[in-house]
Amino acid sequence: MTAFFVTSANACFEQTKPKLIDAPQPNFIFDAPKAKKATVVVEIHVDVNGKALLKKVISIDPAHIPEKPLVEAIKMARFTPSQTRNKGEEFWKNEAFEGTMTIELNWEQ
Repeated sequence: MTAFFVTSANACFEQTKPKLIDAPQPNFIFDAPKAKKATVVVEIHVDVNGKALLKKVISIDPAHIPEKPLVEAIKMARFTPSQTRNKGEEFWKNEAFEGTMTIELNWEQ
């Protein structure tokens, strides 16, 4: 996903959001929920190396799935970093990202 922004100097630049590369399966203490996946909306910081610092869980769908195993999996996940470039330039620059992301986690029983 690429977004376009206009700065105060009227120069445009493009920015991509981080993407999930790999996340461990959530480790449920008791039986894993019957649902095999969950969608988690979070406030997150992803550094230039793709490491995540989870700030806050906004929502979990389905809602009955325990939060803690999902949070632990997201904390250990790896992401591509956010990237920016001036519109029309060839090269992208890795940057830290701070914002809201929707993350889908899957698991097996």
